[in-house]
Amino acid sequence: MIFRTYIMFVVIAIAFSPLAMTAQSGGGPGKQTTTEKPTASPTGQTVSQAGNSNAVEASGTVVGRITDQKTNAAIANASIQVTGTRIGTMTDDNGKFTLRGIPAGTVGLTIRRIGYAPTTVKSVVIHADSTVTQNVQLASAAVELQSQEITAAVSRGGVADALEARKEAPAIVNAITSEEIAKSPDGDAAQAVQRVTGVTVQDGKYVFVRGLGERYTTTSLNGARIPSPEPERRVVPLDLFPTGLIQGIVTAKTFTPDKPGDFGGATVDIQMKEFPLKRQISYSFSTGFNSLTSGRTLLASPRAGGEWFAFATGNRALSNIVKHVATSDTASRATINSAIRSLRNDWTPITRQLAPNYSFGANIGGVMHPFGQRVGYMLSGSYGNSNEAKSNEVRSLAVMNDQATGEITPFSRFAGRSSTASVLWGGLFNASTLIGERTRLITNNMYNRSGDNEATELFGNRDQDDNVPTLRRSIRYIERSVRSNQLRAEHMFSERNAINFGVTLAGVSRNEPDRTELDYVREVDIATNNLMPYMLFIRNMDGARKTFATLEENSVNLNADYNFRQFKVGALYRNTRRTADNYAFSVVNNYAPNISIPQSLLEMTAENIFSGGAVSDTSSYFIILRNSFGGTYSAKEAVTSTYGMITQEFGRKLKLIGGVRAEHVDLTVTSLSTTRESNIAKRNNWDILPALNLQYNLNPDQNLRLGLSQTVSRPEYREISPVEYRDMVEQRTISGNSNLQQSRITNVDLRWEWYPSSLELISVGVFGKHFTAPIERVEIATSGASRLGYINADNGYNLGIEMEFRRSLNILSEKLEPLTLFSNLTLMKSEINMESNEVSSFTHDKRPMIGQAPYVLNTGINYVNAERKISAALLYNVVGKRLQAGGIEPLPDTYELQRHMVDMSLQVPLFQRIQAKMDIKNLLDSPYKVEQGGVLRAGYKTGRSMSLGFRWEP
Repeated sequence: MIFRTYIMFVVIAIAFSPLAMTAQSGGGPGKQTTTEKPTASPTGQTVSQAGNSNAVEASGTVVGRITDQKTNAAIANASIQVTGTRIGTMTDDNGKFTLRGIPAGTVGLTIRRIGYAPTTVKSVVIHADSTVTQNVQLASAAVELQSQEITAAVSRGGVADALEARKEAPAIVNAITSEEIAKSPDGDAAQAVQRVTGVTVQDGKYVFVRGLGERYTTTSLNGARIPSPEPERRVVPLDLFPTGLIQGIVTAKTFTPDKPGDFGGATVDIQMKEFPLKRQISYSFSTGFNSLTSGRTLLASPRAGGEWFAFATGNRALSNIVKHVATSDTASRATINSAIRSLRNDWTPITRQLAPNYSFGANIGGVMHPFGQRVGYMLSGSYGNSNEAKSNEVRSLAVMNDQATGEITPFSRFAGRSSTASVLWGGLFNASTLIGERTRLITNNMYNRSGDNEATELFGNRDQDDNVPTLRRSIRYIERSVRSNQLRAEHMFSERNAINFGVTLAGVSRNEPDRTELDYVREVDIATNNLMPYMLFIRNMDGARKTFATLEENSVNLNADYNFRQFKVGALYRNTRRTADNYAFSVVNNYAPNISIPQSLLEMTAENIFSGGAVSDTSSYFIILRNSFGGTYSAKEAVTSTYGMITQEFGRKLKLIGGVRAEHVDLTVTSLSTTRESNIAKRNNWDILPALNLQYNLNPDQNLRLGLSQTVSRPEYREISPVEYRDMVEQRTISGNSNLQQSRITNVDLRWEWYPSSLELISVGVFGKHFTAPIERVEIATSGASRLGYINADNGYNLGIEMEFRRSLNILSEKLEPLTLFSNLTLMKSEINMESNEVSSFTHDKRPMIGQAPYVLNTGINYVNAERKISAALLYNVVGKRLQAGGIEPLPDTYELQRHMVDMSLQVPLFQRIQAKMDIKNLLDSPYKVEQGGVLRAGYKTGRSMSLGFRWEP
């Protein structure tokens, strides 16, 4: 049904387009005119403006819109000419234009139209193979008879800019711009990127592209790889990046040799804000509430001080005496109890009335002239404090109750509630300057930090056999940070001869100190056969547990690229160091003879039990032990690569971008378990990775693209470390596989793109991937509790079709000019073959890939009244039922069900350059559900959120 409806939308959009005949003929307003007369470039060189494909190759493009200064109405048939040259074009009926083949450098644009004063825009900076957006307003000749001169102010982050860049890109890409983000209620990069075709986000932070797991998506910041702050994976959680700092997010879906070789499914490049060409200052503030949190008394995690700025780990640190006692057989009674008392005496969630959510930010940018040197700069910062809650929360396992009938029932089912108080703040400083006329220096610096304080309370049955009522409580605090310092140099020897250098120092950290988990049980009084009060369960390692985990990762990226005519060569070196520690300790009964813990003591709160006489120097009730899961692992990885690629045009229609990348990876992962068992896993791989991309211009507004490539997917550091850790949500142990090998991927993409105007797009594409030895997380059958691990499957494939359109509704009526309808749909199918595996008896040896959904749909409508500066957006997103875990016989597979998300946003001007914005998220309050054979494994609701914000540009 979704597919048929979507096809109908696309057909209607094409059929009713008045530009269809123009697009097919390649003519009409906006067609660029050139002559073959050589002209002087701003750098003094002479280049041919037509008939020379190499000249176009080393040039840039300007797109924009010409409007009336008073009414903001589009001006058709205005002439735009590069000052001092014969390069020119005319605007179309919507006032839009495209100027291609402009020599790199600083140029001027002269705009003329009968009835308007001629206008010259100075200092438009053109870079080779890039696109600049330049909008201009003309004054009526009746008011202004003399010509005007203005300084260019580049419009970055606009939809037109992104579509033009996408149109001219050498590969298949999708993008979300700051303009689109500003019209949505999205607060971080993870929320924003899920609007991109074929992109889904899991757990609110991990990106899946085209149904492939997060392992197949790499993340970069301004083109340089970012380390991951996650101990169990190398993926970067995008909720770390507030949208207030983002210029745009570009998702590349086809591989070119100048990208890293572990391009499994896509690369997501987060582009931070750049400086404007004139001074701009803005301030923003927003506040809001959630229907489950604001004004209510809910669970909360006790604070230790410093949570407001995500610097709160000091008072939660693990003391050395605990490490000593937990691994010693000779510690004295006084020492053991001293170790227990040294643990932070916060074990239980508290209740607190949560404050409204709020955020604020500031931006200042422009151009300054220190010591006579022209420097563009951007300084930006943001801070946000939010509260989230989960109601009707359910967690359970599934068990086969009757194999004859196939009846599956819940096992160890818990239900309750949880809440999270979060802080996210960050800042950036970017600057750029020209040295002479040919060298540009750029620095990009960013630091983001987050803190999440979680509290959970669940009621249920500890196990199926005894059916013991259990109260499970936990508190958890996680701090994460990411920083990036980048310096780049670009030097142009000539119009077709340039070299770029870059160095990036990046680092991440994750600190999870003092995660606390408690179990209280209600046992049956044998004498009365009645349930006794809840008592702290400390007869095994799960009753009273504290976990301490840290992660640090730092990387150095060095890269150089050299462009000569249509050739491009380059090299990259990346050195990464990671250290991750995970230690868990449990306080349990002392089973020594003649030791009996009074029932009245165990009925107290944990805070009273572990601070009173029960842990005095002479008490013998408890001992402290180190859990078997946990340990330490460190990773050292050096990636050295070089590539060569060529961009060759065949006439005016066909362009070939092809080449090969050679990449060497030297990886060592050293692991140390809690029992001091060591393991060293090494990988030393050479990979030769070819790529071929063809682009055929059916006409100036339509492209046909074909991409063929070979890439790899490498194991994450954690996945080849046999150190065990405990998943808090699923209550299962997870361990790596030191024998895991990298997989190889063959990629095929085919896409048709049509750009009816600078703000409109229709595209249809198909893709296919074949995997050799793909890596999958699987459930491993054991005689005891279930475990999760990683294996290389035999092979697999991923196939799909992507459709996207963005059209103004003026194709139906001029009165609908302010409305734009946009949508994208991805249909996917994948299969993994695990017939030769020996670790488990899977229910299905052939099944979809983990995280694979059959479809992803995004759709919405924008309203923009440029004259009144009012805009609104209504957004809808749904991801089809996707596989979360493969089942082990006789149980079926586990699936995350579809979740229908509806959001809306409204922006209106107030007064004195103040803009107001109202956002509403999750209007349907759609529940999150994970099911296995009809059993609800996990589920909750997050409530509806509303915020009101203000932006002031003095």
